[in-house]
Amino acid sequence: MRRKALIAEMMKRQCLSNQIGTKEDYKKLFKKMQPVAPRYFSRPGEAPSLVHRAKFDDIALNDDLRGKRMIVKGRFQGGSVGYVYAENMELYMAAFKKDMGIMTFEEARILDILKQEGPLTSKQLKEMTGMLNKEIMPILHKLQKAFMVYEDQIDDDWERGWYVFENEWQGITPNRYTKTDAISKMIMDFLYLNVFGTIDGMKSWLRLPKRDIKEAIADLEKNKVITSVALEDSVYWMRSVDLNLKESDDMTMEPSVYVFHRSDFLVKSQEHNLKENFKGLEVLQYILIDGEFKGAITGHWRQGPHDVEDIVLNLNDEESAKRKDEILAAVSIFYEPPFSHIKKYNGKEI
Repeated sequence: MRRKALIAEMMKRQCLSNQIGTKEDYKKLFKKMQPVAPRYFSRPGEAPSLVHRAKFDDIALNDDLRGKRMIVKGRFQGGSVGYVYAENMELYMAAFKKDMGIMTFEEARILDILKQEGPLTSKQLKEMTGMLNKEIMPILHKLQKAFMVYEDQIDDDWERGWYVFENEWQGITPNRYTKTDAISKMIMDFLYLNVFGTIDGMKSWLRLPKRDIKEAIADLEKNKVITSVALEDSVYWMRSVDLNLKESDDMTMEPSVYVFHRSDFLVKSQEHNLKENFKGLEVLQYILIDGEFKGAITGHWRQGPHDVEDIVLNLNDEESAKRKDEILAAVSIFYEPPFSHIKKYNGKEI
């Protein structure tokens, strides 16, 4: 099957060519993309978002869901912030839990105070211990990655309660999933959404050691649910059920341009390639053109409006000129004049 047809199927599965209209369908996609991060460079405490995939304001929806504790905050892929449905916490705990090892005196002290006096905010911990906030927060984050404390982010308030995890999640079964089983489930979701992918792509998304990913792949291959395939001189993995995909009229795409933040599922899935393709650039966001990342928005991030230094494209001169108005329109949605200025387009001043 042609690569373009598979990309068209990817766009469909990620609801980029057919935006979601119902909350139930949105929940299904959210679950497959878990953990879902807030937008990169967003204001602190912002709820997560599946950018471009919904016809409605999904940040408002997710803000409501986390207020009801239906989606909850944790530190998962490499310790980065993400949200998962509370009912799925055991799965992601199995995949991403990082053992504390031997605790330092300060780590044990913070945990003991939370056990005896919690829930407490970081400000309250500072008052009780005399420690600086810059000393307390790394400890809380380390305990959070070990699933020993829980950060109760139910809104965008800066003062959040910190709880002892086992007290707040008494109904949870910590060993319900093995690490391999949990990673296998995430790989199957990854391959469903991307249709085809590499181990490097899985590593970019999962932020886990390759040995753990390879172990899960071996288990999935043994059970014949995934298969390695050759596609344009490269080797990819696909779900075995997708080998029966037939190229059809549904697997075509209208021309499209989307701008994605750096924590989006699709960006993380291809981060290893994006870093290489746009090496040395200060990237604000990436540009998806007809289902493939062929551009980057560059500039220096700061609080407030941003100026775009350049829109860097991996297109030939003819295609770059032909798509200019379309690309500028997509970029201007996020960097809207007169608050922001787009200074260059593919190296040339505007």
